[in-house]
Amino acid sequence: MKKRLLAILLALVLCFSAFALIACNNCDHDFVNGECTKCGDKDPNYKPGGDADVPVADGKVTIYFTMADDSVALPEYASVFYAGGLTGWAEHGEEVPEFKNVEGTKLYYIQIAYDATKEQATEYSLTLGYNSKSGLPADKCGIDWNKKSDLCATFEYGTNATFTYTEGATKIDLGTHKFSAAIGAPETADKVELRVTFSEALPETAEVYFMGGFAGWDAAKGKAVANEDRTVYTLTLEDILCTDYDYKILVVKDKSLAVTTEGEGDDAKELGIWDWNIADPEFPEGVGDEESVMRAYIEIGAEDGGNIKMSIMKSDDGSYIDMAGTISETNADREEVKTGLNLAQVELVEGKEGETPNNIFTYKYQAKLPQKTLVVNFTTALPETAEMYIFGTVNDWNASFEAGKAKMTIAEDRKSASITLSVLPGQYEANIIAVHADYKVASAQEVYDNGVKINQNGNHKFTVDGGMKDSTVQLFEEAQTAPELTVIPSVKVTFKVTFSEALTDWEVYIAGTLNTWTPAKMTANKDNTEFTITLVVTAKEHEFAVLVCKPGATNLWENKLVGNAPEYDGQNAKVTVPAKDGATVVLFSGLTLVAPTVKPAA
Repeated sequence: MKKRLLAILLALVLCFSAFALIACNNCDHDFVNGECTKCGDKDPNYKPGGDADVPVADGKVTIYFTMADDSVALPEYASVFYAGGLTGWAEHGEEVPEFKNVEGTKLYYIQIAYDATKEQATEYSLTLGYNSKSGLPADKCGIDWNKKSDLCATFEYGTNATFTYTEGATKIDLGTHKFSAAIGAPETADKVELRVTFSEALPETAEVYFMGGFAGWDAAKGKAVANEDRTVYTLTLEDILCTDYDYKILVVKDKSLAVTTEGEGDDAKELGIWDWNIADPEFPEGVGDEESVMRAYIEIGAEDGGNIKMSIMKSDDGSYIDMAGTISETNADREEVKTGLNLAQVELVEGKEGETPNNIFTYKYQAKLPQKTLVVNFTTALPETAEMYIFGTVNDWNASFEAGKAKMTIAEDRKSASITLSVLPGQYEANIIAVHADYKVASAQEVYDNGVKINQNGNHKFTVDGGMKDSTVQLFEEAQTAPELTVIPSVKVTFKVTFSEALTDWEVYIAGTLNTWTPAKMTANKDNTEFTITLVVTAKEHEFAVLVCKPGATNLWENKLVGNAPEYDGQNAKVTVPAKDGATVVLFSGLTLVAPTVKPAA
């Protein structure tokens, strides 16, 4: 009898367990603080404590960032790499710190020794690149300067993103970074020949260098080989990674000037190929000033004085690429260099007439790129209220948002939009976005926040062909569907955040899609526990972060209170703004936030 009763009880337990399991499996979980309020299940992805998950190591500092939710997917063969003053700005193919992921989070980190004496120690750049799982050799892995994070890409040449370091700190938070430029599966071309043609023979003493990322910006690796009559110079690249490269062409008129030594004894200085401005107190009177002696080479760059861009593709395998077209030199005295007729135009942008102490002339030239008209067609007319923008590698993602370089022209019948840019032939990617004209956008971020992408599935890839001639390029093979555009109403609302203790002498800021991620200072109540700010924003869901810092802090992002609220797990928090003027919007779902234990640097 007892055995029979025990069997019945066991059967009942199993039935109830199965019922509970079925109920749980059917539960649309509502996780709060890591636990479902409906069935009690634990959230497997729950990670409390913000950056508490970031590991630390003795004698090193942990540098970390949060990957934005809308970043491109990071495939197994790619990683995020660190470049900066601490690492000597290592180049592609050199060993550089590779970020590791804190499992189950969006946090990525590296651990390196901090040396405050290093030049530009607090400057950095984050880029995507290939890792060891890509199957590529080590010299083809690492940094890809064309795949910077969106934030790092906003800085012009000579400037970089920075962080604040407090002596003794074990962690440095670089904030949230978004990567918009996807990195495709690695491909290599077995053999590609780069070529530049001169309409007349260069002097016997001349040397030509293709200075670019494909040769590690190393003059020795970029030295071109002349044909018999010294009119064509080539550089052969073997097993070259297919990607985008920056480059310039240097023509050194006198071999002895490739590397020289100026001065004697302790004052001696070795001058490399880039040192074309040399201070010389013996500079002849009446020819120039003492601070500007120009070296004997021709420098050919892009129209803005920077580098020229070039794509090497798998289809280039076994072929040659004309680097900057035909350059014509009119006479042996080196008085003038004019353009050729068959390929890219080259024009003088800087030069000095007169005789230097070593009896040479120097000129600086730039390539005039072909004008490519990029067109997208639509099956029906665009709305009268539509404006069209393009952001991509064709205009450096136009991070500074010069509207004239990003806004497309809509045809009279409104069934197409186009833009004309100076673009070399090659492969590119971009986002084409329609925005309602009533938004009157003033930044690229506002275009992304309020617009509708024509290319819904990630960045759109396309090929610019037509050689070095001006031509029209269709961005899509087929006509696209014209988007529907509506204006989301703007309302005046007050945002409020509450802390568990007074933040005396501290400042609180809010930044997010509600103000194009520009930190705005919030106002404290009498006891400094509640902070508010009134803004005019669009009535929709917004991402945001709350920042706490000392007055006068140089890095407002040092303490980002997002992970401080556990359920956000280090991600940007979200809040929905109602379509009602005068409403008060409580941040962090009404949680009372705990002030950070580590005070930010001033």
